[in-house]
Amino acid sequence: MAHFLLPMGTKTEALPEQEGALDTKRIRFAKDRKPKMREGHILILFATGSQKLITYLSAMSNVQHDPDNEQYPWFVNTKDWAPEYSKRWWTFDNILGTLAAEHLASNPANKLSATKPMDAASFATSIYGKSNLELNTDFAYSLINKMKAR
Repeated sequence: MAHFLLPMGTKTEALPEQEGALDTKRIRFAKDRKPKMREGHILILFATGSQKLITYLSAMSNVQHDPDNEQYPWFVNTKDWAPEYSKRWWTFDNILGTLAAEHLASNPANKLSATKPMDAASFATSIYGKSNLELNTDFAYSLINKMKAR
């Protein structure tokens, strides 16, 4: 099973820090390219501005195309596995960059990405250019466990 990290919000428009700001039943993707995820994959969401973890979801469908939505034509139906956490995500200090550095410090041989080695600094710069970065399984579970602990 693959685990993907997804930014929510844009460089110019941050996700509002309030309950109901994000529809966790369907996640949409920009038109630039079709996302790689499939049904059964885990999606870990974070807010672009604060880098705070928002929630983790299961893809309940393969990626689908909506020709009527020009800006975000790709979507996947999802199930939120941390609905109580996602209602208050902004109140927790689960900041992605900090969690990546902590994970590497306690697991020096471990990778953050499933596809290439990264240190905490290169990870921090790469997450903003990716619409769906595939994570190393151990790192993905460490992020999920942070959300479960709340």
